[in-house]
Amino acid sequence: MIPASKIKPLYDNLVVEIIQPVGATESGFIIPKESQIPTYKGIVKSVGHKVVDLKEGDVVLYKKFSGIDFEMKGIEYKFLQESEIILILN
Repeated sequence: MIPASKIKPLYDNLVVEIIQPVGATESGFIIPKESQIPTYKGIVKSVGHKVVDLKEGDVVLYKKFSGIDFEMKGIEYKFLQESEIILILN
């Protein structure tokens, strides 16, 4: 398998590793995966050559129904366009 950092998107596309929601409450109650609220947050792993405002390692929020989901080695990723990023959390 190719690591996500070796995938090079074209133009204004990027690869984002999805940050999974927390699986338990502060008091220790375990929340089933089906009941967890998605975060729509991720870490930029690779950027295309026309991406202007983002770099690898940026933590970003993206739109709810954006991008293409894929999984490698049990880690979930998204292919996104730069315009689908709402804000940078660095």
